[in-house]
Amino acid sequence: MDKFENYEIDKIVINEVYKRDSTIPTPPYINDSCADLSDDGIQNLKQRIVSALGKKSTSLMMDIEDDGEASVFHALKTYFNSDKTDNDVLEMAKDVTYQLHEAQNLKTIQGGVVVIITG
Repeated sequence: MDKFENYEIDKIVINEVYKRDSTIPTPPYINDSCADLSDDGIQNLKQRIVSALGKKSTSLMMDIEDDGEASVFHALKTYFNSDKTDNDVLEMAKDVTYQLHEAQNLKTIQGGVVVIITG
């Protein structure tokens, strides 16, 4: 059994970044509440995460280039030093989503979904 399978999901936030189709980008969709999944939905999500990140997956080394106050690193660090309330995770998810929105500045880059899971 893979140890990764023993994790718990506490909160889920799902935001969306849209593909840039014009010079004026569409603002991202930001949820104002955590997702409310059924037990079956949570089990499905857990299975998909284990499949994607479990023992048969590979990883890569990454370096943090920007750890300033406007960085994803700072948003995550602020969250991990917080009380981890719904509002704290929603704010962190919003910061991360806007960071992705700003970084995707070419029309050739697809939009995407930002999923933040705590547990």
